[in-house]
Amino acid sequence: MMGKILITGGAGYIGSHIAHEFSDNDYEVTILDNLSTGNVSLIPKNAHFFQGDFTDHTLLDTIFNDHKIDSVIHCAALIDAAESLVKPIEYYRENSAKTIELIAFCDKKNISKFLLSSTAAVYGNPISILVDEETYCRPVTPYGSSKLMAEQFIGDFSRVTSIKFGILRYFNVVGADPKGRTGQPNANSSSVFSSLCRAALGKQECFTIYGNDYDTPDGTCVRDFVHVSDLANAHRLTLEYLSNEKSPLLMNCGYGHGFSIMQLINTMETVLEKKMSYEFGARRNGDIVQIIACNDKMRKKLNWIPKYDSLNEMMSTALKWEETFYKSNLG
Repeated sequence: MMGKILITGGAGYIGSHIAHEFSDNDYEVTILDNLSTGNVSLIPKNAHFFQGDFTDHTLLDTIFNDHKIDSVIHCAALIDAAESLVKPIEYYRENSAKTIELIAFCDKKNISKFLLSSTAAVYGNPISILVDEETYCRPVTPYGSSKLMAEQFIGDFSRVTSIKFGILRYFNVVGADPKGRTGQPNANSSSVFSSLCRAALGKQECFTIYGNDYDTPDGTCVRDFVHVSDLANAHRLTLEYLSNEKSPLLMNCGYGHGFSIMQLINTMETVLEKKMSYEFGARRNGDIVQIIACNDKMRKKLNWIPKYDSLNEMMSTALKWEETFYKSNLG
């Protein structure tokens, strides 16, 4: 057995992919999830599952004592940037205050390694489209700010604890497990890929592009999309790297190139071999115009070699999962 890890939010979209990555590589996986957006059907069959909140100390005591947890991957969070604009208290509570409380608990339990799921939203609308980890952070939503606050606490706390920290700033995570074991469990997910797949499958009338007058080549927002399975692999490599690393490790998780929303539609039309129905809507508050990850640090430190860096691959796995999900859950 390679190690015993706890994944908070491990029954969710990204967390379940991470769980499968570690389980596939001979780790003992324990999952803690309140199932507000997750689904136990997504987790590995050999994983231990507990339903509850990640700041429930009584439950955490049981998990840590019974399963001898040595590392924690913290995925549980609120992640809707638009929602955070109208519910900032909830976002700071869940993503900042409660994360700090969890880390303090882990310190008391002598946990050796802690990985934080963070986000490119900490950068806001950067001056330069290509951002590295030294780019100045100026988030434009409470979602980004709440994640940055958790990062800053880790930076301060790492100087007085023996926990080894890894912070992974996700760019736009898309796709689904190529083996079909897990994917996006939320039928109403606001993610661009999920919405596009629902439109492609006829589960919604059309796909809406929010804004077509941005300062980009085709007027639509540009994003660095990264396949969720490559992201999950980066978590395992980070945890293994930290076994021999003392200082915190902060890294961008993206492919280093971007696609516009219009390019996504064109690719979907190629995959489907038919035209998509779409419309243009007004810009949304909190949307970042364009951002692309400089991933040199992750490639060099971890020797990370993506397997699914293809828009067709990302689109095909997402579409296959959404189609299967609707058949099994919605009829």
